Order: sequence, then structure tokens, then C-alpha cells
Amino acid sequence: MPHLSTFTRHILLATYDSDTSTPSLQTLTFSPSRAAPSLTPLASVSAPSRITSLRISPSPLTPSKPIVAAAAFSGSVIFYSADLVNGSLNLEFSVPEKGFHLGPVSGIDLNENGSECLSVGEDGRVNLVSLSAKSGFRRVFDSNGLVSYSSVRWASPVEFVTGAFGFGLHWWDQRKAGGPVALFKDNWTGELLLAGGSSGTLFAWDIRWPKQPVILSGVGVGDAPANSLVESDIWEVQYDNYTHSSKTINSSSSRILPAMICSEDGILGVIEQGRDLQFGVGINSHLNEAISLTDGGPARCYRQIKNKPYPKSRYCRGVPDPKIRIYDVGMKKKGVDEFPFCVHLVSWEKENVSSEALEAARIACNKYMTKFAGKDAFHLRVRVHPFHVLRINKMLSCAGADRLQTGMRGAFGKPQGVCARVAIGQVLLSVRCKDGNSHHAQEALRRAKFKFPGRQKIIVSRKWYANFLGFHKFSRSDYLQWKSENKILPDGVNAKVCYLKK
Repeated sequence: MPHLSTFTRHILLATYDSDTSTPSLQTLTFSPSRAAPSLTPLASVSAPSRITSLRISPSPLTPSKPIVAAAAFSGSVIFYSADLVNGSLNLEFSVPEKGFHLGPVSGIDLNENGSECLSVGEDGRVNLVSLSAKSGFRRVFDSNGLVSYSSVRWASPVEFVTGAFGFGLHWWDQRKAGGPVALFKDNWTGELLLAGGSSGTLFAWDIRWPKQPVILSGVGVGDAPANSLVESDIWEVQYDNYTHSSKTINSSSSRILPAMICSEDGILGVIEQGRDLQFGVGINSHLNEAISLTDGGPARCYRQIKNKPYPKSRYCRGVPDPKIRIYDVGMKKKGVDEFPFCVHLVSWEKENVSSEALEAARIACNKYMTKFAGKDAFHLRVRVHPFHVLRINKMLSCAGADRLQTGMRGAFGKPQGVCARVAIGQVLLSVRCKDGNSHHAQEALRRAKFKFPGRQKIIVSRKWYANFLGFHKFSRSDYLQWKSENKILPDGVNAKVCYLKK
């Protein structure tokens, strides 16, 4: 609380006794003596409900009686005047719970002169209480539960900012009713946070090492020179995931990745720590749309699975043939007992795999196994088939392209290839061989991994390879035992279980 004396300070404390379920407000006197600091209680009043937030504002007329605002768990706000001279808490008035907030009040804040108080809650309501009138409140905004607010702070006599769940900041101006005038969205990469400010200032924080923010661009701090070509407010900040840094950045490095900014005066550019603006494009002076980083090139666009599968049909004609034609390589007619070992290459991402990648992986795996194990010592099978059609709407680059190009009118692209839609845990390639060539099979699949995008895992089967699909329920020991009992009979590359009739 505001202190009147240098040697004595006052503390306001909200307590809750869990044994008796009684909330209360207490004022205490703290004497910061080096020999024996003391804490003496002065006054205590009971609260109608458990206190969730406290705010104190000095009174401009009587400095010895600051104004105390207490938000209650029941959904009301109580106002007190704290007499620092006599050590008492006097109730001024309270806002009724009915119609104020649905549920607890999560955040409150008093302005500098203590004449107005803001309150927010998880119900999405933003209310303004006038202490001069001492009755009622004014509803600033009600999101009807679509947005939940956790905190609020005054920024000026007419402006304030609220913190919402989901790491969002909303800027409000009482002169513009109807909702927030600006939304600040963060951009998390696990440890780093970017935020744009005025005069082209771009801040970065690293939550792993609490310290002052790193200023990537702007007016500078102290004697630091300004290194930004942007003079207006930064509207949007995004990590430029597709522009590589000038230096190799490890995950433990303290350098900040390049960031793309969009400013109010129409500047679109990429900023990297320790370097000037890499490129700047003046779009127009009325740019107010948020920027959105496009997926960097056709490869990334086609890799992501979107919407439903689109195979070849009467409507989608002229689909080129897949690059992969052969799905079984090696001794595909070898019996189940001749190749007991099996290893799989399993996809660890939900993505599209082109037919070119499947063919390249098949060639790499087949070439290695043929060279080191022999062409008669293995059986390789590609487990996925490309049926999904990839389309492209090509842009013209010739003279007079602006006259010929139709843009997004009739943008249904022409087929340019096919791919396979794979899920997490789906088998891409399988190799069966003898136990003596097991290390060669694993190395062949490891080399085939480099032909695919995303992540894959090499998994060795613990079961006897009696079925290429791996749907059997018997292990190696069970297979050998049941085979000796004539319960399992070879059936080509598979095996079948015999059920004896009684």
C-alpha cells in the first residue's frame, strides 16, 4: 500500500481460512528494521466471498486513505477506503452480483485517480464501475462466453488492455464502442515470443533465460542506433520458417530466427537478429490485413493432407501414370519358411507420399539388398499405392501474361501426378529375408528413408513372417510349435491355421 512514512509501511492481505471457510481482508504494518523486522496486524474485516484479485489506488484528495478494490469469487466487487493513520478498513459500496458477472471475477484494475474500475471474468464480460456514482456499472462488452478474460490493465484514461485465454491481448478504446480496436496475437516456438510495437519496434523474449527483451528492430535502447526502415506500428509478426538464417542456428543457441513483419505503412519485410531489414516491399498506405505465410513451394503444399482423397475419375481426366510400376521385388514366390525375418519401414507422419518417392525408395532398397545379400535372398514389397491426384494451376510467365492469365477464375488445376495418403503407423515398405541377412535389410530400409519426406521408423517384427500384412496373432515360438503339431500349414508366402473338427 502507499506508505506515509519511510520507516513504516502498510500491507493489504486477503486471507481465506479453509477450516472455517471464512474469507477476510487484513491490513498490517511492516517495520523494515535490520535488527528485528516486525509485522503487526492493524485491522481485519470479513469479506462476503473468497477474494480473487486486489487493487489499490491512491486517493487524490486524501493521500492517507487509498481506495481498495477487491474482486470476489461470487462475482461481485467490493470497494473499501483504508485509513492508514487510524488503521481501519471502511466499506464504501459493493457492486451487486446479479447481472454483473456469471461466475468469479478474474481480474480488476483501478485507474490512476481511483475514479473508475474495470472488471473482467471467464464469462467474457468487460464491465466499468464508476466510483463517483457509487451505484451500478456499465457493460463495455459481452462475448457471451466465446472469449474468456483473465486480466485487465488501464493504459490511458480512455484505453485499456485485456488478457484472454489462449495467449491473446485485446486493446480497447472507450471512444470506439462495440469491441476491441486491436488484437495482438503471439507466435510461440516453444521458447521464443515475438511482439511488435510502435515506431517499427520488434521485441523478442526467450523464456528459457529470463532477461530483458531482445530488440530486433526499432528506435533502440540508450545509445543503440535505430536499425529499422519502418516508422509506423507493426501490425503482425510471424516467424519466417522458410527463410534460412545467415548462420547455422542450433536449438540451444540464443539467436532469434528470422521474423516477417507487416506494418501500418505497408512495409512487408524479414528481420534477422544483428542484420538490417533483408527486403522491404511497400504495398500501400492502407494495409490493415494480417499477413499469412504461404507454404513454401509445391513440395510443402502437396505434402500436407487436406480434405478428402481425390482419385482419378470421369471428371478428373488426363491423370499421368504413377512412376512406380513394380511393387514386389526379389523372390516374391519364396515360401513362408524360407524367409522368417521381417522388417518394416513405418511412416511416423500423416502426409502425402508421391509416386516418385515410392519408386526412388524401392530402387534404393532393391539395389542395396541385391549387392550385399544377393538377388535371391530377399523379398521387398511396397505396401502403399498412389491413387490421390495432385493438381497444379500453372501461372504464365510469357510476354503478355497479364492479358492471358485468368488468375483464380477457373482455378481447378490440371493433374500433374499421383501420391499415396499415409497415416501415422502405416507401413510403407516391408522386407523379408533369412535371419543372416537381417542387418542388410535394416540398412537397406535406412537408406530408403532418405527418399521420403517427414519422419519414418524402422521396426523389426517379433513374429514369424507368416503373413505379409502382419495380421497374424502368433509369435515365432508359437509358429514353430504349431507347425510341429500340424496346426499351421504353409500357403505360398503366407500360412493358414488348420482348425480340426471334433
